[in-house]
Amino acid sequence: WRTALIAGLALLAVLEGFVISGMNATAPPGMDYLLVLGASVYADGPSPALTRRVNAVMDCLDQHPDAVIIASGGQGESEPISEAQCIRDELVKRGVDPERILMEDKSTNTQENMAFSKALIDRPNAAVGVVTNNFHIFRSLRLARRAGLTNAHGIAAEYTGPTLIHFMVREAIGICAYFLRGKL
Repeated sequence: WRTALIAGLALLAVLEGFVISGMNATAPPGMDYLLVLGASVYADGPSPALTRRVNAVMDCLDQHPDAVIIASGGQGESEPISEAQCIRDELVKRGVDPERILMEDKSTNTQENMAFSKALIDRPNAAVGVVTNNFHIFRSLRLARRAGLTNAHGIAAEYTGPTLIHFMVREAIGICAYFLRGKL
């Protein structure tokens, strides 16, 4: 059992290395698209994770003045509106021109976010900044490239606090699961 424990801890360390590798990601200036991945929407508005993603988009708009924003995320059973609609509404409230925002509101997971959003992108090698929470960058970029977004770059939305460790461990498990299923 000790060998199994040591092997498990070693695997977790490697997976957490992957998670940590994307936590400070920034895209070079001039992205063609900013793809904002959805997260939970509550009755009273976006979850803290989604709020941080919207904040990250707002913080980087000056570096990407011509980028089209893709709000990506469907509507879960407990959500009052789609994640894409919530992202769009929050951006418009903050002064972003609604004509600048495309919506992909059918996806139910990150793999679908990438595939369905890719259909909205007008050229094969467009520079795409993928905006998601820092713990989610590594897997998101792997899925983006697998979906054919070959010029994808991460834009990490800061996520801190006591739940960060939980999300980092969950993300490591997600990386392992996606790898074992051949999705990464």
